[in-house]
Amino acid sequence: MRTKNYLGRHDENRGIVLFCIVLGIVLTIILGISVATNSNKKQDKGVSNADGIATIVEKQLGNVDTFEIKDNSLVLKGMINEGISENLILKLQDVKFVLKDKSGDKYEFDADYFISTEGIEFSSILEDKNGINLESIDSGEYYVLIRIKYESTKTEEGYKYRYYTLKNGTENNNAIFNNMNIFFDTSDNVSSYLTIENK
Repeated sequence: MRTKNYLGRHDENRGIVLFCIVLGIVLTIILGISVATNSNKKQDKGVSNADGIATIVEKQLGNVDTFEIKDNSLVLKGMINEGISENLILKLQDVKFVLKDKSGDKYEFDADYFISTEGIEFSSILEDKNGINLESIDSGEYYVLIRIKYESTKTEEGYKYRYYTLKNGTENNNAIFNNMNIFFDTSDNVSSYLTIENK
């Protein structure tokens, strides 16, 4: 009888151990899926929308009030006043124009900028050049962005980026350069796309 009771308790203990092992495996799997999902969500920020053009985490817009061609360059001037905090201005390091196409390829151009009481004024015209060099850009459709680089202690590099979509606020939405038609249209009622077409 003692032997039977011992065996019964042994089987019961083994069942508890097995249950704990299975429970641990299940919890580990659930935790792993949760971590992977959250990681993918973080990576997907600023990836691509339905039409394949890169979208941006920040919903703030920059408004373009000058859109014209000067020599062989595209001239864009405007203002960003949404989401511009005093802290961001104090940590600001650099401002660039970024053109992204549907495949994710991008062009980067230096921007001149001025901090005013209303926000950040930007321009593609610098002392050593007249704007965004159109001869260096392939024909296609581009998402026009302003990229702000600012100091951050939260990254190993010591800086982070913030992107702003640009909206064409001018009455002019097309221009001609050599054998190219250039359109700067607001196609989604929010941001504007720069389209360069060969005639």
